[in-house]
Formats: sequence, structure tokens, C-alpha cells
Amino acid sequence: MSDSVLSFRVRVDHGCLLVRDMQGDDDVSDWDPGSSNWYKSGSSVIFGVLPASEGRIECEVWKSRPHHLLPIRLFAEKIESPSGWLVIHDPNEHVRMAFRGSLGSTRVSALVDNRDFASKVQIVIGDDIE
Repeated sequence: MSDSVLSFRVRVDHGCLLVRDMQGDDDVSDWDPGSSNWYKSGSSVIFGVLPASEGRIECEVWKSRPHHLLPIRLFAEKIESPSGWLVIHDPNEHVRMAFRGSLGSTRVSALVDNRDFASKVQIVIGDDIE
């Protein structure tokens, strides 16, 4: 049985994705992708991926350690989630997927195939990936 919650393959116009509490509206506009490939503000994390002009990205969300880990841990952060639901989306919301986190606080890790221009992303909920 798989612990994968969801997966999608999509072009991401601005070359970034956000993971946040479903009801969160934190401002991530202070993120400077030239100085850091991810940024956290409140209950939101924004991170860089392959821009749409370069191709599609593949993204998976897992509730436990994936069977085949991607090689680079981009971040591991706690996200406050009063609703118990998290969402992953691009800034234009061409893709928006909701999934169950934990009520209160959820540990979220992102694994990628490339630190600067990820074409594959694994979001892991709850597990700390070392």
C-alpha cells in the first residue's frame, strides 16, 4: 500500500510552488530567489522549481518516507495549521491541491532532484527526512 497522497505533473509559470495552511494568507513577496531557493513566512513556504519555459515538474506528496528518495533535501520546516489541511499551489493557482496535514503543527520536508531548477519534487508530511 502506498502512502502517496497525491501527485501531479504541470508547468509552473513563475518557477515556484507554495506549501501553506489552507486558510493561510502569509505574504511571501519578500522572497528573493537569487539569494535563497526557498523562503518561509508564517505558515507558508515558497520554493523554486523548473520554470514553465523549461518544461513540466513532477510533484508527489507523501505521508511517510517515499520508497525512492530524491537526492537533495531542500527544506524541513514546521507549518502551523489551525485547519489541519495544507495546500500546494503555484502563485497563479493553475495548480492547487489540498491534502490533510495535522491539526496544530505539521512538519513539512521537500526533497528535489536539483537545488536550483527542480523538475521532480517530493513533499513529505510528518516525517523528518535526514
